[in-house]
Amino acid sequence: MTVEVSVNDAQTGVEKVEFYVNNKLEYTDYVLPQSYSWSECSFGKTYNFKVKAYDYSGNSATDDVTLRVFSFCK
Repeated sequence: MTVEVSVNDAQTGVEKVEFYVNNKLEYTDYVLPQSYSWSECSFGKTYNFKVKAYDYSGNSATDDVTLRVFSFCK
């Protein structure tokens, strides 16, 4: 599954975006467009996905979503 986010900062620009799964930092992306490829073999498990974006002034914003994942391993 690919998690893609759209972030912007008109004043200083976006420095980086951090991707968290269940409050654990999984990946930091410094390049537009920001995305994270997540692969987890699970069936019916619930995960909290959180992204935290930082601008070049050190400000940050966070958003999250909780999903129930139905993914089969190959």
